[in-house]
Amino acid sequence: MLHRLMWPAEFLTGYALSQFADSDFFVTDCKEGQGKAIVTNGGSFVKLIMAFEGRHYNHPDLPGYDPSYPRWEVLDNDPSKPDSFYETRHRLLSEFGTHWIGIPGQRKLLSYHQEWLELSSDEIHYPDGIRKRIEETQIFIVNDFPYVVQDESFYTKDGLPIKVTYLLTLRINNPYIALFDTSDWLKQAESYASRAARSFLGSFSWRELLSETNEEDDKKRMRENFSHPIESLNTKLLSGSNVTEPVGMKRKIGVTVTGAELLSIELTGATAERNEETTLLVFRSEEEALARINAAEAEKREIELLAEANATRVRLDAEAIAHKTMVEGDATANALEAKLKAQNTAPELAEANLKYDAYATATNLNVIDVGEGASKKVAEVAKELLRPKE
Repeated sequence: MLHRLMWPAEFLTGYALSQFADSDFFVTDCKEGQGKAIVTNGGSFVKLIMAFEGRHYNHPDLPGYDPSYPRWEVLDNDPSKPDSFYETRHRLLSEFGTHWIGIPGQRKLLSYHQEWLELSSDEIHYPDGIRKRIEETQIFIVNDFPYVVQDESFYTKDGLPIKVTYLLTLRINNPYIALFDTSDWLKQAESYASRAARSFLGSFSWRELLSETNEEDDKKRMRENFSHPIESLNTKLLSGSNVTEPVGMKRKIGVTVTGAELLSIELTGATAERNEETTLLVFRSEEEALARINAAEAEKREIELLAEANATRVRLDAEAIAHKTMVEGDATANALEAKLKAQNTAPELAEANLKYDAYATATNLNVIDVGEGASKKVAEVAKELLRPKE
């Protein structure tokens, strides 16, 4: 869009300059997440450049400068401001993605020596998956980058020397401090991280480290516990005498730890193989013994559960028998009580029946004297029933 709004002369000038970017002549370019420093021919600092979407330098000479942060700190853009607020380049440069260095012979890019280890997927050239890099470089990384650290100066709680390999993910949060106020920022960061890691791993015996890195859940817990003291270096540092310094890595060397992951631990020294075999043998014996104990505990528990189940069944059977006996006893008692009541009321019932029979007979025959065919008792009852009431 801007190409069409530029005058032909401007466009040609910008395009011509962009052709020199690869050789860092007058101008240079930056890849996303990277930055460069511009210095005088004598090495004095001039300014920093960067390509990092959504972020800007806390430039001391620009309106957006925030005094609550150090100069040249990498800060997030304010979402309430347009991107153009943070753009300091001429549109001839920004349109073609280049940055102005200066007149050759007067200004140049800072170049510095750096050595580091990084992970590699090239198994042919790097069978252990780790590649060593030694370069004179002009760039620095302002987003997260994982560095591999290998250190053989670690000792376990029981005094065994170990080699530790871990992944240290760093981000330069203030390139000015890292490049101009610090001697080899990467080595300093690795030194601080290894000091914290050495203190943490030194609290475990070799057998404890084996057990903590054996099972998957233990590995996860170890990774989290390993990372925590290293990430805490961002805000506080431990000196060689384990005294906490008032500032962390972010302010002291301009670098932030964004993660740390333990990759491997192995014994070192002349007796490493023998110690490792002995420790592994003891560890496996303890694991087998623990497995047998667990199996015995499980069998014991199974027997206890079976015994509890049998006891419960016997108790329920006894309760059922007792209930049955109680019900049958109640039924017998009720029957006896009914029989006794029947016996007590039998004469009354017999007399009532006799009266009823007599009444029926007298009514049907319509005679007072029922004759010789009726019993004397029936005749008397009938007469009594048919006697007019006064």
